Amino acid sequence: MALTALFGGSFDPVHTGHIKAADAVLNAFPELSRLIIMPAWVSPFKTENAPRASASERLEMCRIAFRDRKKCIVSDYEINRESISYTADTVAYLKKTYPEDRLILTVGSDSLSTLPEWYRADEIIKNADIAAVSRYSEEKGRIDAAARVIRSMGGNVDVLCAPPFEISSGEIREMLVSGKDASAYLADGVYRYIRDKGIYL
Repeated sequence: MALTALFGGSFDPVHTGHIKAADAVLNAFPELSRLIIMPAWVSPFKTENAPRASASERLEMCRIAFRDRKKCIVSDYEINRESISYTADTVAYLKKTYPEDRLILTVGSDSLSTLPEWYRADEIIKNADIAAVSRYSEEKGRIDAAARVIRSMGGNVDVLCAPPFEISSGEIREMLVSGKDASAYLADGVYRYIRDKGIYL
């Protein structure tokens, strides 16, 4: 059975933590056919804190960040919908697009804890297995507990480990706005794109 994975988010900006998370999925599932990177138009969790970069800028930053990973495909599906991006809708779309594939939804450890509360969470768990990527130190107990909840709902969860990355996109934006050097947290091409376009500055 072919295998398709989804990795969604605001990616505002996409940073090396996102790249490490994608690499964790690629390494954990070597048989993966494709890892779809899906920037959201607007996340349902961030309607009051809309992305600072435009949709086209976030899409291009993702293309730059993942261009050297052959199995990574950056999709504009959610951005083209121009509406709140519900994961249940995107998973259903991928289910129709790749009807023979096993689907894997990639989430961070924080998202795993809240997944049971997501819109149509039961459909997500039914249609996709979950790959939970832990990027922070000292959180194994919390992520294991969250995985047990998903499994109790009938879901399949794989807990993957990525190198620690303890800074958020919001903190990186603050660094850029204040003129601090954030290059250590961004792919070289992404950092150049942000500087050239004056994003967040």
